Amino acid sequence: MGLRSAFRSLLMLAVVASAASSQLALAASDTGTLLVGATSGGACHQILSGFDSPLSVGSYSPTGLTGGKTVTVVVDSLFPFGGCSNFSGLNVSGFSSDPGKSWLTSITCNGVTDSGSSASYGYSGGLASWTWSTLFGFTGHSGTNYSCTIVHS
Repeated sequence: MGLRSAFRSLLMLAVVASAASSQLALAASDTGTLLVGATSGGACHQILSGFDSPLSVGSYSPTGLTGGKTVTVVVDSLFPFGGCSNFSGLNVSGFSSDPGKSWLTSITCNGVTDSGSSASYGYSGGLASWTWSTLFGFTGHSGTNYSCTIVHS
């Protein structure tokens, strides 16, 4: 009886360990280098700093993430004259359906970490967007390289 009980305990431990490791395997961590670019304009005199592929601002390398998705935006949006709210943002393209805000575990750039769970989130046409009220600190640092790590499903 003692041997059978010990065997069951070891088997249960192996099952629990296997389940835990498969949960860890679901998370991917991708690190890229962001070269800060900047542009300004718009109704609230926005200063956009960081990387914005559609606007050809800055650069990010590599843009490809584990799982085949693509980073298209990592920015700080500053409104120095008020009237609009400052924010930082991340856009990722290549989704065939809404991944939900929990797809993003976290993004860390310039020592600032934002989590997917604390973000405002939107999805449209294959593009997922996360925004936060904290800034990465890109403004005023055009031409500077920052390491960014994106942890995601």
